[in-house]
Amino acid sequence: MLIYITIIFYISFYRSDPFTDPFRAGFVVTSQIPLVYALATKNNIIGIMVGVGYEKLNFLHRLVGKLMVIGANVHFIGYVYKWSLAGDINKKLAENPIRWGIVALVCLDLLGFCSTEYVRSKSYNLFIVSHVVSLIIFLFAICYHEPTCVPYVVAASVFYILDHVVRAVKTRITTAKLRPLSELGTTRVEMPSINAGWRAGQHVRLRVLSSSMGWWGWSEVHPFTIANVAETSEGMVLMCKKTGRWTSSLFSMAQTASYSETGLKLGCDVRVMVEGPYGGVGHTVMSSYSGAIFVVGGSGVSFALAAVPDLIRAATDIKIIDIVWSVQDPSSLSPLLPLFTTLVQKSRVNVHVFYTRAISTTFDKMFLPPGITILPGRPQLKKLLDAAITNTVSAGGSNGVFVGVCGPVSLANTMAGVVKDTDVRLCAAVGGVELHEETFGW
Repeated sequence: MLIYITIIFYISFYRSDPFTDPFRAGFVVTSQIPLVYALATKNNIIGIMVGVGYEKLNFLHRLVGKLMVIGANVHFIGYVYKWSLAGDINKKLAENPIRWGIVALVCLDLLGFCSTEYVRSKSYNLFIVSHVVSLIIFLFAICYHEPTCVPYVVAASVFYILDHVVRAVKTRITTAKLRPLSELGTTRVEMPSINAGWRAGQHVRLRVLSSSMGWWGWSEVHPFTIANVAETSEGMVLMCKKTGRWTSSLFSMAQTASYSETGLKLGCDVRVMVEGPYGGVGHTVMSSYSGAIFVVGGSGVSFALAAVPDLIRAATDIKIIDIVWSVQDPSSLSPLLPLFTTLVQKSRVNVHVFYTRAISTTFDKMFLPPGITILPGRPQLKKLLDAAITNTVSAGGSNGVFVGVCGPVSLANTMAGVVKDTDVRLCAAVGGVELHEETFGW
């Protein structure tokens, strides 16, 4: 990143005064148009080459975008200063190419403002709408402003169109079964007709085609990590945590009661549009490691629920598999206890559940089979990682330990610090430690 920023500033200001030669700043901005559009696509060539999902490259997209906003404003301010000294600013601002340039600048500034973390977290729909509208208008405006920009706009358009073609190919419309998991505050989405085509750790983008989602809810697309392995009778399964208006509407739909031959039951069928899969662990082969530990928070357990059965099914000689799950209430374990019990009985799997709130009055202490523990407080991640490494070494493993994190950005950052500070001798003994993060920080 530092090298890229240095290069941009060097070619923008080396032997060039932005107040006497503002054209260079505008040219540098134009040269970055294909790059910023390529990094914005879900199926971009850069991610394919380096083996990572689009979400891992989003920080580069934001960086290039910020530099373009700065450069465009330097370009405009430089010309305003130059025209003011010459006394012909009113004449220049009346010219059509200049007016189109101002339109392009307004689009970039609007993009910059609506892309801030505050706007993304408070009004994601505003962020999306402003992005789509401004990016399209910007391309037309920049061509009318300066004809030499056309080749760069064509390149950006090619990236954008190809991405949408690929996304259309990867999109399926099917019927999904919604089931509420009240203890987790989560909606379980089952799609039996889709039972292949993804790997553990990948996610899809879900759109619910129902008026029950609200006036504009049907038009929203949200990413969710796939919560099971491929080629099963239940099909693709997603776990959608109730965190905002859209997911709350989805949970309300799932709570709809209906009568059947077996009596009253919760849940409903709904048409959905599924796009993907995307992301995942890239070129990493989880089954090649001697040990694995999955640190997940809340609905991030989806990652572990897909990865652990996949590791067991791969029939490798992996020695240790630990799942560390942080939840708010211990009753969250109830709906997943049968699945966890099956996992610990099949292989060397250990499940550690930590809850951060006081036990509710409706929670009855449940029987936990060997291999499953539930404790109050936040997990001591360093101790758990050191234990996983030590146990792997003791079992004869020397091919490294895989660390998978799925949950809030804060959890991923904390775990990254723990992995970085792991004792060098432990890492050398086990064959290294590799970290993979599966987070969505908008």
